[in-house]
Amino acid sequence: MPEHFILVTREFKPQTHLLEADDVDAAYACVQAYREAGQGLYVFFNSGDHSGASQPHRHLQLLPIERMKDGLENTERGREWTVLADEICGREETLPFTIFTSRIGTDMSAEERHRTYLSLYKRAVRATLPGVEAAEEGEAQMSYNFAMTSTSMALCPRTAEGARISNSDGGEIGSIALNGTVLAGTALVKSKAEWDALRARSAILLEVLRGIGVPPTSML
Repeated sequence: MPEHFILVTREFKPQTHLLEADDVDAAYACVQAYREAGQGLYVFFNSGDHSGASQPHRHLQLLPIERMKDGLENTERGREWTVLADEICGREETLPFTIFTSRIGTDMSAEERHRTYLSLYKRAVRATLPGVEAAEEGEAQMSYNFAMTSTSMALCPRTAEGARISNSDGGEIGSIALNGTVLAGTALVKSKAEWDALRARSAILLEVLRGIGVPPTSML
């Protein structure tokens, strides 16, 4: 996407390990810089085999929210779109998958924001691996997506990267693999055929979303 950029560690650190306080702090500094310029920034992190992660070197990805709206002005209800993590933060919402959220703000210290991230991670571990004690450092015990804006954090435990999709005749078209942009309420498809299939049969996307994570009834 236009103006998409990444924040990467200078030294090699695994993408599969938990984020450290410096990681979250550096990302929030970027969010704040955009906020002070009157713009919104969406941060996401993919970790684990089922998260949509493609690179082993630790990196967070950042997207200007205004650029995520490109093209929506010409679609039905497009102007109503907002980042999902912000929209549902602190609210009781029924989604096809479990998502944990928390409010954050500029009055929090770097350590407080990191503890908030770890709290979301621990809740996700309890929902995904009942009876397992969640770690606070080292390798993550599950695949997950993490997202952050200036006002909210969200974390989604993942059990599958996506699914194969077919047309109405049963012929295979391709696959949908979802990463941390799902916490913004968006999804990336890699071909026009996949896009056309989703537009023609919107129930396909709902089936994919139901299969990527923990069922909502497991929320803790």
